[in-house]
Amino acid sequence: SAVKSASIAMTLGNDPEIKQIHENAVRIAMQAMERDLLAQANTHVRGYEDVSEGLWCSFIHQESRAVLTQLKNKSAYVPEMNLHSHNLLFNMVWSESRQCFLALENQRIKYQAPFYEAIFHSHFSKGLKEAGYSLRQTPEGRYEINGISRSTIEKYSSRTKEIEQIIRDKKITDAKAKAQVGALNRVTKSKAEDLSKEELLEVWKERLTPDELNALQNLKTTTFSEEKPLTPAEAV
Repeated sequence: SAVKSASIAMTLGNDPEIKQIHENAVRIAMQAMERDLLAQANTHVRGYEDVSEGLWCSFIHQESRAVLTQLKNKSAYVPEMNLHSHNLLFNMVWSESRQCFLALENQRIKYQAPFYEAIFHSHFSKGLKEAGYSLRQTPEGRYEINGISRSTIEKYSSRTKEIEQIIRDKKITDAKAKAQVGALNRVTKSKAEDLSKEELLEVWKERLTPDELNALQNLKTTTFSEEKPLTPAEAV
């Protein structure tokens, strides 16, 4: 997923370039994963073969799951802007030595998943900077776009708040169980059809003051003081 401030800037700042930057970063991360693919090359004993060609596809989504929200004159299921990709890697890889398709062995790429995620964020953040955005580091070790405050991000994090409330109400402490809460507690995508795209955009805009909305639409031309980058020694 893109960082939240990028989704906000893309939608309310009306910047389609952010989607292109996201797609490019996803492609680079997936290509890095592809270079690490293993095939199940079993004969009489279990074995593996390094391959560098897999088959994958990417589905770009721009909204989160909807949350029941009270609007001015009605209740409706309202999603939030949330730029993210679902990448499907098929269980088949090409063996150049055997000239045939073999089954995928996914243990290595699953183990290295945080590495591919880091590649995505490295290229996504670089793309945002090259597009004219100023970035800041967050306490969690990530980054957000300068000019989009934490309080603004919270205005568009209703799905996260809903999940956190379920965890508190059910007193869930197990890490794996927490990770499953989102998937097990969500409405169908058809619920988000309560509002048209135009109505949804107006609902999002109404959460901001005119000055806040104007600031979002001028992030690239605003000068921000940037933090000093970490040295290699400081990063270790």
